[in-house]
Amino acid sequence: MAKVKHEVHLRSAQKLQELCFKNGGIYIKLGQHIGQLDYLVPEEYVHTMRESMLNKCPVSSYEQVCEVFKKEVGETPDKVFAEFDPVPIASASLAQVHVARTHSGEKVAVKVQHSHLTDSAAADTAAVGVIVNTLHRIFPSFDYRWLLDEMSESLPKELDFMVEAKNNEKCLENFRKISPHIAEYVYAPTIYWNLSSSKLLTMEFMDGAQVNDVAKIKKLGIQPYEVSKLVSCLTFDL
Repeated sequence: MAKVKHEVHLRSAQKLQELCFKNGGIYIKLGQHIGQLDYLVPEEYVHTMRESMLNKCPVSSYEQVCEVFKKEVGETPDKVFAEFDPVPIASASLAQVHVARTHSGEKVAVKVQHSHLTDSAAADTAAVGVIVNTLHRIFPSFDYRWLLDEMSESLPKELDFMVEAKNNEKCLENFRKISPHIAEYVYAPTIYWNLSSSKLLTMEFMDGAQVNDVAKIKKLGIQPYEVSKLVSCLTFDL
């Protein structure tokens, strides 16, 4: 029975993974969220989503990036910046990041929202709502309607990069006021407000390492223990 149950969960997780990648946008966001719910959903779903969606997301073409730029600032990236790499260095469910250089010479990271995402977000959210509510009616014990409520509240904020930009500065301000003893160890990239909008976010480019990349942290001359200690203090203070 356990073997059959595992096979069914794994097959269903793989089908869900395929659906998320095919539809893109908030479906990938949903898949990523499922990948973090190891305390709620079967492990087959968690492992499948976590391995495939946290670091592998669809990439918008340069033509689509130009389309977003034209709508937001009226010019293509090569006109807005002195240099703009058309190949993104990272891509997520809602946006991708390009390296660029301003006309005054500063190296920046430009976060560009995937095209047409805002237009399809409402319809996609409604579709997910139908799926979740239908699942609950057929199997009352599987009630994931809270997930839809959470998405409906957070998604509009995530689609507006101005919210992220303001939170970036507010976070530093809060640390300076509430935890000045930690503030000197915390830094957030400078926002280029004149080169940002609800679908474009330009900020200071910074080299770094993921908090769980021990090898790279050591290579930067930083002790992992000090990083974990700082993260613990930050979490506690927040």
